[in-house]
Amino acid sequence: MRSNANKLLNLAILAVLIPIASSLYGQSENDSTLTVSEYIRLVHQYHPLIRKAELQTSKGQATVLSARGSFDPKLFGSADQKIFQDVDYYRHLTGGIQFPTRLGVKAEGFYKQANGNYLNPELTLPTEGLFGASVYVPIGEGLLFDEARLQWKRANIWNNASEAQRKSMVNQVLFEAVIAYWDWFEAYHLFELYANAAETALERQQWVVQKATIGERPFIDTLESSTQVYQRQIKANEALMKLQTSTLKLSTFLWVDDSTVLYVNPQTQPQKPEDAAEFAAKAPESIPDIQTLISNHPDQQLALAKVDLKSADLRWKKEQLKPDLNLKYSKLINGQNTDYALGNDHMIGLEVGMPMLMRKERGELRLAQLELREYELDAQQKGQQIKVYVQSSMAERQRLNNQVQLTRTSSLAFSTLMNAEKELFELGESSLFLLNRRELNSLQASGEYYQSIASLGKSTAKLYYSMGVMEEAML
Repeated sequence: MRSNANKLLNLAILAVLIPIASSLYGQSENDSTLTVSEYIRLVHQYHPLIRKAELQTSKGQATVLSARGSFDPKLFGSADQKIFQDVDYYRHLTGGIQFPTRLGVKAEGFYKQANGNYLNPELTLPTEGLFGASVYVPIGEGLLFDEARLQWKRANIWNNASEAQRKSMVNQVLFEAVIAYWDWFEAYHLFELYANAAETALERQQWVVQKATIGERPFIDTLESSTQVYQRQIKANEALMKLQTSTLKLSTFLWVDDSTVLYVNPQTQPQKPEDAAEFAAKAPESIPDIQTLISNHPDQQLALAKVDLKSADLRWKKEQLKPDLNLKYSKLINGQNTDYALGNDHMIGLEVGMPMLMRKERGELRLAQLELREYELDAQQKGQQIKVYVQSSMAERQRLNNQVQLTRTSSLAFSTLMNAEKELFELGESSLFLLNRRELNSLQASGEYYQSIASLGKSTAKLYYSMGVMEEAML
């Protein structure tokens, strides 16, 4: 019956599924089993979202590199002249290099040259030009923190959180993939169960008709057997539709490159119920205390990273409440005639500026404080959600583990009763009604067994997902 059921399955879904190479699983095309472990390895290796997750670390490193560029040395220069009616009014030449630092101070070395008939007296320089060194010091806003340091801090926070972002994305994809597998597992075995039952009902109907024709069975049994054929064919068709849907959903997680999806071969089967139950029942080797688990969870780390980012923004908003107070000192160097005392041969300047009411700065500061509080509350809520999710998953998994044992025992018991009733029926000591009832009970018990295995598998995946360790646990 099993082989006939497989033939029925293959014919029914061949039109919508295209074969996957039999070598993919290292088994023959007629007898290939796709286990949970093999399936997860394929998903982890080729799924586009998994490969997208792998880019997060590189993005974090690129962000740090970009922020570091704010402190790179910068060359500068300018040149201009004016000649009118053959009169050389002026020529100005300036060039140098500037060194930003992470302390907010900027150092600069420069060379200037100026000549011409109509130079502004304050721009007059020695014939050979003038060298100089300058220092810019923000005494007010920007002394302790500035926008360049803000971007540097944000980049480092994001870079440190990029691994958590990767793990969170992988955790989500693998969880959805495992749920799709257990849906497929349940749908496959339920269809196989009902397809075999429909075949059995059809064979029995033919047998009953033959017996009724020669007077060995009452003709009412032919109607009874016909109703069972119809009912079981309906169940088989419903199971087939669910199998088709779950198979296509399973295939959406199987890729070999950026554009090619692998469709599950009609001959490919999920794990056998006994093996699947053993796999689904595997518990984590150890579960850390809840606070350690929460702090290591990638989603919690991302939530805390958002708090750190907003804290950096808040620090910058506070810094902007200070007045603009910038000091510039330049030491001028003119060969041997230079006086290296700080009080001579120099230029010094001071810039001062400050909004009178500072409504913009105070408003932005208040918004940053409120947003920081929002992120802090989100982080607290995320930690509580993880705690509750883990605890509920553990409790659910324990209950379902017991349920698998109960449904297995029930399935075996009803199967034994059905076989006994079948022997009595064939000996003429039982009725078709009683046999059908035994078979329906056996079908229901077997279906509950398959469903409980799938539920346990999903529950185990939910536990790993809630702990944020799908990648470590399933591979």
